[in-house]
Amino acid sequence: MWHHSRLLRAVLLLSSLLSLAGLHVSGPTSPDGWRAARLVPLTFTALSALGNLAYVATSGSSRAALAAMPFGVLALHATLVLVHLFRRRRQLHAILDRAVSVQRATAFCREHGDFSWFQWRLGILCFITVSTITLWLAAFLLAAELKPPYYLYPMLLPETLRGLDFYWVILGLQMAASVMSFTIQSTFDVLQMGLADAVSVAQIRLTRYVSRLVASTTPASGDLFGDFPAWSLDKAPANGGKDAELAVPAVAAEVRASVTPFRPRKVGAAEAHWSPAVSRDFTKPGVKTLSQKPHSAAPAAPDNQQTTGGTHCRHTCPTLPAPDGDLHEGLRLLAGAYRSVRELATESAELCSLPTLTQHASVTLVLLIGVYVAIDGSKVNTALVFGSFVLFLLLNTLRLMAVSVTGSRLIDSGEALSAALVATSWPRPLPAQLQFEVIMLVEGTRKPIMFDGYGIFVPQKETLLSLLSFILTYFVIMIQIGL
Repeated sequence: MWHHSRLLRAVLLLSSLLSLAGLHVSGPTSPDGWRAARLVPLTFTALSALGNLAYVATSGSSRAALAAMPFGVLALHATLVLVHLFRRRRQLHAILDRAVSVQRATAFCREHGDFSWFQWRLGILCFITVSTITLWLAAFLLAAELKPPYYLYPMLLPETLRGLDFYWVILGLQMAASVMSFTIQSTFDVLQMGLADAVSVAQIRLTRYVSRLVASTTPASGDLFGDFPAWSLDKAPANGGKDAELAVPAVAAEVRASVTPFRPRKVGAAEAHWSPAVSRDFTKPGVKTLSQKPHSAAPAAPDNQQTTGGTHCRHTCPTLPAPDGDLHEGLRLLAGAYRSVRELATESAELCSLPTLTQHASVTLVLLIGVYVAIDGSKVNTALVFGSFVLFLLLNTLRLMAVSVTGSRLIDSGEALSAALVATSWPRPLPAQLQFEVIMLVEGTRKPIMFDGYGIFVPQKETLLSLLSFILTYFVIMIQIGL
């Protein structure tokens, strides 16, 4: 079976071939060849970023500084992403293994085209990226005579390297660094979208499983649920059930409904670990407690588990079989599967947090400066140079747009799962134990899962619209004051 994670691993392999980063190596240690090769992209991107930003700082012309700054900003972002992925390489592959486990466990509810949107976005981004690099290099090679001080992008060079003897060496290094920088940026964008889509599709499949589970259960005659919330019997509540009160006193005293989105993060040893799975040992229907499991007290990982980068990564997820009418067993499997999905989201969001912050900050700054530079240089540059720069800005806009759409889909899939649990007409009468399990599942899904860059940038369509509005407003102000 073709897994979504296999496509992400193929992207890592292609990235390693183009940038020599070696991110595709999944073992505990990398071969000596790849460990040495990592220094090449790290050195090239770091020198490009520092050389370009040094030129910006020492440039005597504000127009020249603004025109050169986008390249250094993106090269700096690529360097930070590369260092981050180097440090988290084993954790990254552990997350991909967990994604495979979740995908296999929810395979019963899969449908054709679950990952088609991701594949389309991947194809479009690859096409635009290759087109941008090709047009940029063509514009450079055809625009003027190849000699100093005409370089691919401005850099501050020592006096001994500015002559014609070192020109082709510097030019070759700049071209290689540009390809590596674009590759690293695109690799993280694809990983970020791929991991978010893996969680989104898993939540969509769990939503399908809820309807199939209830459909397979034969409703029994008798009284209604008793003290189970009436809104879950016949119709969906207003606002997706977010404003509804819990009718089970023992649970209502412990759990409060919240509409705050869930931002996955690592928890400390002293924090409680919430689990939607409920024990079967109930002696008194009115006494319900939440299990608390400190992360530091986790048992030793068995053969199918790994401890990667200080993070306990379990790769097992309860498989969701075809419902056979056993509602209790179905709810138990559903709770376990959702817990695995949430753990996958926690690890993925923690991995992508820092690069997400630099990604949004760098793209916003590039668009903020680039739009003004494009308008200012449209009268003096050739059509090929102007077109390559506009395509460069379009690429960064599409990058941010693709990530934002993926983030919105992640949030929407979580809200759809919560709404499905709330709106489902559960069989009646429902024992108190199953009432509690359903309520805990509803409470667990009321906070939609989302990725974020340390809480500053949240990849979603609302964030994209806010950033574009800010860029447009600032651009209009600069034009009006004549800068």
